[in-house]
Amino acid sequence: MRRGAVATPEIRAAAGTLWAFRAHAERDAAARFRRMTEGLDSSGALPVVIRMASDAAGDEDRHARLCAQAAARFDHPVRDVSSEEAPAMAPPTLGLRERVLYEVVAQCCITETLSAVYLRQMMGNTVGEPLHGMIQEVLKDEVSHSRLGWAHLASERDLGMDMSFLGPHLSDMLAGTVQEALFGPEPAEDPSLLLRPFGGLSHEERRDGFEGALAEVILPGLETHGVDVGAARDWLEARTSIRR
Repeated sequence: MRRGAVATPEIRAAAGTLWAFRAHAERDAAARFRRMTEGLDSSGALPVVIRMASDAAGDEDRHARLCAQAAARFDHPVRDVSSEEAPAMAPPTLGLRERVLYEVVAQCCITETLSAVYLRQMMGNTVGEPLHGMIQEVLKDEVSHSRLGWAHLASERDLGMDMSFLGPHLSDMLAGTVQEALFGPEPAEDPSLLLRPFGGLSHEERRDGFEGALAEVILPGLETHGVDVGAARDWLEARTSIRR
């Protein structure tokens, strides 16, 4: 918690809700990584990648518990963060290897990379234990989960997989990570500003983090691995142009 930050009852309630939401998001991520581990194993992925996915599932379970503990510090108990079965993300018309790669790209190359960017922003806002230390712990793991995605993408490219199927799906993957309101005008009074010392991000921080991660890391990285990102760049350009 940042020194001097005032946690009024209203702010405490909002912070508790925020961390409870994140606890459930981490729980869902654990389920997706368990599903991913099975898919990687069935599709003949590299053993090191399979092990990274299995480890990631355990990491996300731990993250869910940490976020639940953070919510409890703000008097918002989370009753259950046990993982449930994750629904399929990839279109069923794709082959097994393509479905697995789709889910790895969506979850690791995109979602986990974005998560790492947001957590770095949060680190700059949040000072003091235990919240700061918890964010730092989660950030370290999310970076590793992102690397899992790039490692599997590189492996499939080296094995000669045709990456052209991914390009048309990138816009859907991106749309699943963000609300359209993020690209609209900034609110006259952004209530999330008051949550910055307690693990929140402002509208501007979330938008800048998202756009910067896409433009500087995610899209160039995918392009380097042979993925056509033209449609994704058009998707991003259409949203950033709203403010011009």
